[in-house]
Amino acid sequence: MLVPTVGKPGEVAVMTAADAYEGYLKLVPEGVELRNEIAARIAMRVLTYRPGRLAAKVRCPILFCVCQTDSVAPAGPTLRYAARAPAVRSSCIPRGISPSTSTTRSSAPSPTRSRSWTSI
Repeated sequence: MLVPTVGKPGEVAVMTAADAYEGYLKLVPEGVELRNEIAARIAMRVLTYRPGRLAAKVRCPILFCVCQTDSVAPAGPTLRYAARAPAVRSSCIPRGISPSTSTTRSSAPSPTRSRSWTSI
């Protein structure tokens, strides 16, 4: 059984935050047909999926890119997980993908950040 991955508030979907539907569509490249569906059995796992819980045990460097206004993956818990990691580099982005923000502006690490990241 398949269910929608993302929907508008009040619809049945895995992600239904107010900005989830528009934000998700902006991640889909032009010309690519979106299959807005996920196996229903995955939905319950998504609710308990917390990859940051293991951050303190990871010995290689971790890059955390955090959107301060993300309604699906809130910044607070992510930053707390980042604080526990032994080798971390974090980048806070003031907002998600909106009409005035593209995925190539501010959300991608600059070459300077990449060089300093590899030197950790």
